Order: sequence, then C-alpha cells, then structure tokens
Amino acid sequence: MTNDDQKNKTTNQTILNVSSVSNIRNLYRLSLLGITISSLTFLGFLSFLLANYYAPYQLNDLSRKLETKNQSQNEYQSNNDLTNISDDFIMDGLSQEQKDVELPVSKERFTFLILPNEFKEYVELKKQLINDPDNSELQAKLRTLDVVLREDFFQRRHNASQYSFLLLFSGVLLIFFAKTTAVLNRRLTAANVQIESQGQRRHIKNLEQKAIFVGIAFLGALAIGMTFGLWLSGRSELETFLSKKLDEVESSVLTPAKDNHLNIKNEQQANEPLSSPPQDIVINEEPNVDPRERDSFLKIWNQNWPTFRGPFQCGVLRKPSHRLSETDLQSINSTENQYPLTWNIETNENILWKSPIPLDGHNSPIVWGERIFLSGANETERKVFCFHTKTGALIWMTEIPVSPEGTGPLNLNHETGFAPSTMVTDGQRVYAIFPNGDLVALDFDGKIIWQKGFGIPENNYGFTASLALWFDRVIIQFDVDSFKINGESSETKETMSEKKSESKLVAVKGEDGTILWETSRPDAKGSWGSPIVQCIGETDQIVLMGDPYLAAYNPENGQELWRYSGFRSDVTPTPIVVDSTVYAVNESQFFAALNATGTGELAETDHFLWKAQSSGLPNTASPLPFLDRIFLLAENGTLTGLDVEKQESFCELFVDEGDSFYASPVLIDHYIYLFSKSSDEPNAYIIDANKLTPENVNLDMLDLTEAENALIAKIPLAQPIFASPTLKDGVLVIRDQNNLWGIGQSQK
Repeated sequence: MTNDDQKNKTTNQTILNVSSVSNIRNLYRLSLLGITISSLTFLGFLSFLLANYYAPYQLNDLSRKLETKNQSQNEYQSNNDLTNISDDFIMDGLSQEQKDVELPVSKERFTFLILPNEFKEYVELKKQLINDPDNSELQAKLRTLDVVLREDFFQRRHNASQYSFLLLFSGVLLIFFAKTTAVLNRRLTAANVQIESQGQRRHIKNLEQKAIFVGIAFLGALAIGMTFGLWLSGRSELETFLSKKLDEVESSVLTPAKDNHLNIKNEQQANEPLSSPPQDIVINEEPNVDPRERDSFLKIWNQNWPTFRGPFQCGVLRKPSHRLSETDLQSINSTENQYPLTWNIETNENILWKSPIPLDGHNSPIVWGERIFLSGANETERKVFCFHTKTGALIWMTEIPVSPEGTGPLNLNHETGFAPSTMVTDGQRVYAIFPNGDLVALDFDGKIIWQKGFGIPENNYGFTASLALWFDRVIIQFDVDSFKINGESSETKETMSEKKSESKLVAVKGEDGTILWETSRPDAKGSWGSPIVQCIGETDQIVLMGDPYLAAYNPENGQELWRYSGFRSDVTPTPIVVDSTVYAVNESQFFAALNATGTGELAETDHFLWKAQSSGLPNTASPLPFLDRIFLLAENGTLTGLDVEKQESFCELFVDEGDSFYASPVLIDHYIYLFSKSSDEPNAYIIDANKLTPENVNLDMLDLTEAENALIAKIPLAQPIFASPTLKDGVLVIRDQNNLWGIGQSQK
C-alpha cells in the first residue's frame, strides 16, 4: 500500500470517527435536554396531584364557580341540543334563595379522600335539620352544600385520574432519558478522536445546533399535545356529565330522593305507600299466624314462596329427599301438571297477565298468599312493590328513604344493579335489603315499620346476599371486604368514617328491628351467595358459603356449629340441603357434599362425603335437587348431572349453544325450568329430568338434543332473565328487566 493510499485511509477514518462522535454528542445533549424537561414536567404534575388532594377551600368560592360553570353548561346544551341534565349535580336544581345561601368556611384537609356526606359542616347541618325539620334556611343550606361538595368531589376525582396518568407518562420519559444519557456518556468517554481542522469543528457545531433545535421542537410539540389531551379529556368529561353518563365510568352514587330521610316527619310518602289497592281487587288473605308458633307457621310457610328459591330454598315445591315414598314418586310422575309446559308471548297462550315494574332490579319475586313482593331501585330512588297473584295488578308501592348510615358512593357492577337482594316475609311483615346496607320492614299494606342501616358494604361487585328467616328473626349474611359507617347523633367524625375489615352474620328481630345477636366472621371475605335456614337432623342450622369456607350457625344464638374450608375467590352460588347433606359448588373449583350433623372442621373427617369436578360448574346459579340426582347450570349453558349414590357426574350437556344463564333453575314435578339472560334471543327451556339418568345419558354426549326426548320445549322470552322464577298455586311468576309475568294454564 502506497503512502498516498495510507494517508487517504487515515483521512477517511478520521472523518468517520468525527461524524460518529458528533452524532453521539448531539444525542447526549438532546438527552440532557430531555431529562430537564421531563423532570420539570414530572415535578409539575406531582405538584398538581398533591394540590388536588390537599386543598382546603372556602365553600362559597366553590358555589360561585359552580354557578359560573352551569352557565357554560347551559350554553353548551343549547348549542348541542343535549337533554336530561341531572338536578343532583348542577345548581339549576336550586332555587335562587338556595343559590344565595352563605356557606361556612371548610377547614377540611385531604378533601378528595373525604366523601361529600362526611364533611364536618355537612354532618352538623344534617343534625340541625333532623332536630328542626321545618327550617327552610337549613334545608337550603344543606341542599346547596350537598351540590357543591359533590361537584368538587367528582371534579377532584377526574383530576386525580388525569394527573396520575400524566405523572406516570412523564416519569417513564425521565427514566428513558436518564438511561440514554448514561449510555451516551460512557461512549463519549471511551472515544479518543482528534479533530484536526477548524472547518470540521464548525461543521460539528452546526450539527449540534440543529439537533438541539429539533429536540426542543419535538419536546415542545409533545408538551402541547399533552396539554391539548388534558383539555380534550376535560371537554369529554363535561359532555359525559351533561348526558348523565357519569355512572358508567365512575362509581354510582346513591343519593336520597328529595331528602326524604332528612325530613321524614313531614314527608308522608317516606313511610306510607305511594298507591292504594285497586278498588275491584279482592285479596284472599292467608291465616294470620305468629312466627313464634313454630308448627303452625311452618305449615303455612311451606305452602308459599316466602324467600329466595322457595320454602325449602332450593327451587322445589315439595321438601327434597333422596328417599321419597312411593306416594311421593307417583305424585312427581303424575301426568296432571298444574303448571304449563309451554306459553307464547306473541299469542298470549298461557299468559295470565303482564304488569310493568316501575324500577329495575334483579331480585326474585316472593309470594305470600295472593301477594307478590319485590323491590326495584336506581341511583336516585328505591321502592318496594306488591302485586296481585291472580290479576297482576299493582296493589301498592312504597318509596324507601336512604338511611344516614347508607348515604355515600356505591361500588356496583352493572349486572348487580341497585336491587339485587331477594326479600323475605313472615306473613305479617315483608323485609328488604339494598346494596348500601339499608334493611327495611314493611307491613302488608306497604307502611314502613322500621328501618336500620348497617353501613355501606364494600366489595368488587356490590352487596347481593338475599335475606333469610328463622321464625321471628331476619338473617343477614353481611360478608364484605370492608364497610364504612356514616353515623350521626353523638358519634365523632373519626368514628363515622371508621373502616372495619370484618364480615358478620346478624339476626334481627322482625317485630321491631332489634339486633338479637351478631357473629363476627373476621376471616371471611366478600361473597355474593345467600344464607339458608334448614332443619338438619334435629337441629335448625343457618348454612352459608363464603371465601374461604362453607359454614353453619345456630340461629338461636349465632354460634358456629361447623365449617368446611376450601372455597375461595368469587363465591356466588347458594348451597342447598337434602336430608342431612349440604351440597355446595363454586365455579373453577369443585362441587362438595358434606354430612352436616358434624361439628368443628369437617374437611378432615368422615362428615366430608365426596366432591366432583366438572367443566360445567356454575358461577351464579345454585344447585337443583331431584330424587337421587343434583343438577348444576353453568353460565355458558352446560347442564351437569351428578349421581348422589355413585358420587360422580354422569352428564355434561349444552342446553343450547350461544345461550347463557344467571337465574337458578326451578323444578316442577319432574320438569326443570331454565331461563336465559342472553341479550339477543333469550329463551326458556323445559327439560324432563326423568330422561336425564345415568342409564339414558353419559359424559360422551355433548348436547341436550342427544338425550332422547329430554327437551320438552324451547320458548322465546321478551327480555333477558336474571331473577330466579317463583311458583305459587299454578302460577309461574317470572321477572324480566321491565315486566312481571304471570304464566299459568289458560285459554288464549
């Protein structure tokens, strides 16, 4: 290689190295600039977030800001033709007198962490109004304060969401630029290239200036974009606010309807029925039996459908047993069926009546005599309804006020709703419980007798447990992750907002609401099944499921009798009792059978009988007994049959591809009735259980159609069914989203 070639190669390498070092230096300086900007952005959003949490204020300033905002909302509404603006969240719902009210200065700190109804000023005003319910000035102050605090609460929660996202984004950028700077710094330190000419230096300097300019422009555009995104998100929130869609993206808030709970002395409708029985309806009353007269009471109890899944709490009309007499077997297999095996919503075949339900709810109807009871609710009102079994007429409805303990935000799943818990009745009174922990008793004319607030239960999907009854006492399974009590009277604010992380089982005297006993369940987490009360052997037992165990309690004093540990996670299906055996199941785990005459922990004893696993375990529907078999209905439509004698499953059949189920099935004679919740084409299915035996079907069969003559009817429904059906005197009562249906043998 000549000297000229060697010189040219050295020159080219020098130029290449100079260019490479220049690029690294440009990136290094750009990274330093990125660190500076992302650090300032991170600190800025951190400051905004802290200010959002920690900000005392004067309530009058908020009131004026709210009124200004409402003017903007009104202009926005007129320009965009929006309707249905909620009065609960804007000042337009207040009179001019209320708008002019001077509010006190709030000295509360960490205001975002305090619920609107927990503010000291709010609690004090509410106490004053209870003592002086006719004071219009106090009413105006409380209403104004309620609107102002709620508006600020939701605005702060929205801000917290936005600031947290931006804080996280800027933090990620800061880490990225810091890591990049460290890597580039090591490369610059390792490089040792001599730059020989002034022209090369000027060239590098020009490149550096261009790189810095491009970096600043890029980061500036990023900052402008983030700011615009924040503004756009706020605009979207305003539109959501105006169209009443806030409940779809935020936790729903249960607010008192027109402050009835604050002024029930003067609001007659707060404890009186809102309607009277139609004049042309004659109601045949059941004999009035005191629940304390146990033998007489049980006889009438078994003739009605007074609680979730009927008198035996397993979806059957007669007491279930694996050892039925020949007479009972003949009755089951009789060809005379009191209930229809088909109906048609288009032609009204076997449709006795159809009645609209003013408020939605997923609780199942209960029946005593000729009265059907159910509840309904939304975010602003709650009512109990009484319908007539023969005509479907609405006899009365009563609005239920919100207790002070139950006022506040609710964490609800849309499939849970505001009225998921089935009521219970003792023939003299009817009892209802709502997801905010409010328990209420009404007489058979719809008048509120007493009301008790247990505090707002907090779990993933909302409180759903139905009520049970043991003669003169109401049983409440209050299994929650935690609950918050917003009390009043002499309690301090610290006591009122105290968090308790324990579940409990409670017995309340039906006559006056007195708590007879309360058993703590400190290791039980939130669950969604319901308690049942059955006589097992010679002992009455309250049997219930939860996370992490199935257990039984003495209804006399609440003492735990036995438990079986092993059920975990989202426990929803309610157990059943047949003879002395308890059957329980939970999705993705197993089905278990236990002899419930034991004591203590049954898992390691002879009282644990057997368990089975299946791909068709239910996540909501409860088991259904029939003779020596147990049937399970999974959400995906798999019907699993279990042989009690062989202690194993004998079939897993798809009822119908594409249909899904939440409602627990019922059994009429030897026919199983299923009701689907599919939104497109909901159906009812009637299946002959006599055709589903280990001799007729097996695990190799995949579809119900493979079981010969098992499917009796597939009946289209008007709407999805979430509530379990009810049976009484030949009338099948089903509840869909908007209507109550009475189905029975009739002419078209």
